[in-house]
Amino acid sequence: MNTHYVFPTPFYEFDLSEHLDQILELVPQEKNLINPHYPMIVQSTDQALHKQERWKFLTDKVEECLQEIQDSAGYDPAFGHFKLTRLWTNVTLRGSGGSHSQHRHPMSFFSGVLYLTEGESTKFLDPCRTRSIREIDVPCTEHFNDLLIKPVPGMMVVFPSYIEHLTIGHWDQDVDRITMAWNCLPENMVP
Repeated sequence: MNTHYVFPTPFYEFDLSEHLDQILELVPQEKNLINPHYPMIVQSTDQALHKQERWKFLTDKVEECLQEIQDSAGYDPAFGHFKLTRLWTNVTLRGSGGSHSQHRHPMSFFSGVLYLTEGESTKFLDPCRTRSIREIDVPCTEHFNDLLIKPVPGMMVVFPSYIEHLTIGHWDQDVDRITMAWNCLPENMVP
C-alpha cells in the first residue's frame, strides 16, 4: 500500500492488477445505460454489483484493502469494518470527449476508483479552497490546488468521499476509458 498525503488528506493506492483480466471479462456482461444527453458516458444500471455473486472476488479484495486502511489509520473498531454500499462500472467511449463533471459521493465515508484501462486523468480538488485564495500564493511542493491521477490499469485509488473530483475529457482514439467505482460505510452504519 502506498499512502499519498494530499490537502493534507490521505489517499491510498493499491495494485489490483492480478484481478484485471477477470474484471474485464465481467464488465461487458453488465446491463448498461447510455445517457441520451451524454451519449459518450456509459454506466452500469445496477450500482449494487457488490451484492452479486460474480463480483464477490472484487468486493472481498476491496474490503480487504479497506481493512488495511482501517488498521493502519486506527479507525475505531466499534463502528465495524468498512463495507461496500455501492459498486458500479463506468465506460467512456474512445474519442468521445466524454467526462464526468465535478462531483463528490455523499452518504459514504470512503470512495474508490479502480482503473481498468488507460485514459484521461481523474482530477481531485483541494477541499480547503481558502488555501488558493490567500493574499499571496507562493508555490511549493507541499501544497497544490488539485491532483491529477493518470489511470494505470489495475491501480485502485481510495479517497475520502467528500473530496470533489472530475474526469478530463477522453479524446483517446485507441481505447475506451473503463473504471469501476464504489462507496463504503462502516458496517454498523450500513442500513
